[in-house]
Amino acid sequence: MKIDFKNVYSFDWQDLFYIELENDIGIEAFKKLIVNQEQSFLSSKKEFEDYMEGELNSLPDGYKSGYYGQILHWDKLAIDELLKLQRYSTCVSIFSFFEGRLRRICELVETKYNFKVRVNDLNNNDNTIKYWNYLTKVFELESKKPEPFLTPIKQQKVIRNVITHQNGIPTDVQLKQIYQVVGLDIVDDNGIPVIVINNDYLYYILERTSLFLKAVLRSIDLRSNEIQNPFNPF
Repeated sequence: MKIDFKNVYSFDWQDLFYIELENDIGIEAFKKLIVNQEQSFLSSKKEFEDYMEGELNSLPDGYKSGYYGQILHWDKLAIDELLKLQRYSTCVSIFSFFEGRLRRICELVETKYNFKVRVNDLNNNDNTIKYWNYLTKVFELESKKPEPFLTPIKQQKVIRNVITHQNGIPTDVQLKQIYQVVGLDIVDDNGIPVIVINNDYLYYILERTSLFLKAVLRSIDLRSNEIQNPFNPF
């Protein structure tokens, strides 16, 4: 992982530095996972194509179509499904990572400042919103800089939910809630809408996750300084 020292932020609350380091390592791990999965898929696809070519070449012309339709076609569909499942799984994992890191940040703030209102006192079925409300309404951090990066993540959570609970098949209501971004498509599969994502979409979510987490940690550092130095005009 390369570190851009020109953009390294000097935290007054040193624990935030280690939180950011953990965040960056996690983001980098996802990027490597995406590359490795893609390479593995391409290797499997090439092996299958070579095998298919060999099998078909060994058959008389009259048998090739039937053999492909009954056997090889199903193998091809399985490989295509593998790619879809890999990308679905990575997408869900990225959202889980994001939510877990936001929870970790809230726990750090909660432990240090011990406000009367705890994270678990806030009622919201969406954990991301609950953690954000804790940071903005209880801890009272300035949300102006991090919020623009949070908005697209919240907009894309419908994709995560449809993948997790409905195998990528959105309802009519959910279709209207989907924000079209790079790497995301809705295809028609025999009259059924199906979510299709590629690596560009995964990188899109990762980038917004990284930008938000960095912005929120800097806002927390500033707010922590305000709390500890209430009479400091700077």
